[in-house]
Amino acid sequence: MNIQKILLGAGKMLWLPALVIAAWWVLSGTSENFYFPPLSKIFEKIIFQATEGALWENILFSMINFTIGFVVAGIAGILFGIVLGSLRRIRVAVSPLLDFMRSMPQIALVPVVIMAFGIGPEPKAFLIGFICFWPILLNTIDGVRGLNPQLLEVAKAYRIPYPVYLMRMVLPATLPAIMTGMRIAIGLGVVMMVVSEMYSSTRGIGFYILQSQESYRITDVWAGTIVIGLLGYLISVGFVAVERYLLAWYYQVERRRLRKRPARAAAETAAAPPVRNPASEHAKARLTADKDSEVVVATRKGV
Repeated sequence: MNIQKILLGAGKMLWLPALVIAAWWVLSGTSENFYFPPLSKIFEKIIFQATEGALWENILFSMINFTIGFVVAGIAGILFGIVLGSLRRIRVAVSPLLDFMRSMPQIALVPVVIMAFGIGPEPKAFLIGFICFWPILLNTIDGVRGLNPQLLEVAKAYRIPYPVYLMRMVLPATLPAIMTGMRIAIGLGVVMMVVSEMYSSTRGIGFYILQSQESYRITDVWAGTIVIGLLGYLISVGFVAVERYLLAWYYQVERRRLRKRPARAAAETAAAPPVRNPASEHAKARLTADKDSEVVVATRKGV
């Protein structure tokens, strides 16, 4: 039964991508355009690079940089977000600086960071972490600010230590907002990963695409682009699985709330008093008056 549910869920989720791939395969099968090769040749190139080329080496280099930057950004964003969300005075003091930093286009920092720190993996991990930091930070701050004030009053009433209050009460309550920020950060981090590798790099998926473009290997460019899309999709799927595990209690509460909503609406509808319609009542009264007048006329004629 579980296997059937898994297959049914996978079918609902993958039918549209499968349809798009099938249409692309058929429509590009006879293409002779240099810039739009057939999808079959692109898949052949991906398989060749995966078996005999340096595709896995480039993917490993990119994923290490992405993982380091994303993890560091997650830890820093959650810690600073909890502190700034809890302490209003500090949040107000650093708010102008935060607005300035997050409004700065992170892509514009790539050449500056590369020139200052070199072409190694460290600058790339820093850039990925920098662009992932802001959505995690801002969502954490919003999650902390949206907490019920009674939560702090309960903690004070029971004399719960402040670190325990943050780790055992604030962090679990803000976890849905944190996860939302991290999901946004995944897409931004993948973009920065590719862009940073296109500037003075010797490895990585971005370097592979740029090298293929400079040597006019268009099929390789398409292959690298599709690989990036697959990587981003797999990262998102894996993160959603982790999110479902960590927020199992949250999704259970949401399901119960959604199940109770139709029953509650039906009960409220049944218990609600009938709605008066003045126009309908006026028409009924007029019809009754007309019938009474007819009866009176008929009585008089009979007399």
